[in-house]
Amino acid sequence: MFSFFKTIFSAITSATISLVASLGLISAPVQLPVDIKTEPAPIVRQQTIDNKVESKLENKQPKSTKSVTIDIEQTKQTTISPQVPMKIQTPSPAPAPVITQNTVPEPTIIQMPQQPTISVNIPTTSHISAQVELTSIKVIPSLKSADFEWYTNIPTNARVFVSGLDTTTIVSQSNSGISTHHVTSVSSLQTNKSYDFKIEAVSMDMIVKTYTGSFKTTSLASIKIFSPGGNGLGPRLDPITGIDMGYRANNYPEGGIMPNDSNSVSIGLIVRNDDGVAVLKYDITIEATDPPDPNCWVCRRFMKGTGTDQIGIGAVTKIYEDGIPEMVSYYPFRYEFKTVGQHTIKFTANDMSESITVDVK
Repeated sequence: MFSFFKTIFSAITSATISLVASLGLISAPVQLPVDIKTEPAPIVRQQTIDNKVESKLENKQPKSTKSVTIDIEQTKQTTISPQVPMKIQTPSPAPAPVITQNTVPEPTIIQMPQQPTISVNIPTTSHISAQVELTSIKVIPSLKSADFEWYTNIPTNARVFVSGLDTTTIVSQSNSGISTHHVTSVSSLQTNKSYDFKIEAVSMDMIVKTYTGSFKTTSLASIKIFSPGGNGLGPRLDPITGIDMGYRANNYPEGGIMPNDSNSVSIGLIVRNDDGVAVLKYDITIEATDPPDPNCWVCRRFMKGTGTDQIGIGAVTKIYEDGIPEMVSYYPFRYEFKTVGQHTIKFTANDMSESITVDVK
């Protein structure tokens, strides 16, 4: 009896294995060489395959479900035999995605020419604590302008204010900018006039220093004595002997003789205004050793000016200044010597004076 059931069980087992192999669920056992050691297949994998086989058998034999199930269990025991290890293929990792980056052009480096190094000496004086000082102040006036020059102990910005009775205040900025040495000029002034000025220096931290003073413009005004007749006021030399004849006093007992070149002198006085023009506008005062002759109008000691700068009023003559001819107006004066000795004649006009001295025998 046992042999009968053993035969039946073997037939069923062979049929089951053939069926499973035909379905592709498992592969037929491969006879391994005796000398090759094999390792049992992982139980987890074998169980997974057996479950699939069981599910297939249930679908193929619906009428004998119970017996098939027993056989499968038995098959499980039978198939646990040395098997060729199944090679589990690990899926190759997917290639990394190719990331295309936007190509950014590399910046172009431009080599700029190297600039020369300039060293600047900066004053180390602290502007916060330093006070502004003005030194070496110079004012050089001329006819109708004035030049200014001064120094400050620290760099400042500076300007000059000029004011007078006959003009509005004139402001002139220093030509040096922010500096310690300043120069500037003021123009549009009048000749021979007095002016007040103020220098204002301002440092970079707004410290202000001022200096005040005054000046007077120059003038071409002058007074000059000359000899209109051309005989001069120097020694009177005899043309034959060359001896100085000098001047003789006109004091003869019989009442004297008419004034002539030997006992009198004719003088001309040129008075120029601030612009250097010879005019007759000024009053003339004359002082001399001998008293005037009341009967001689050109011997008067005071001459009233005309009140005008016009040339041509009064006496006019041609003179030569440095070889250059010039027509000028002048004040005529005649002086007669009454006494022997030195005679001084002094003229005053426009706050200016001029005098000559003559020896009389």
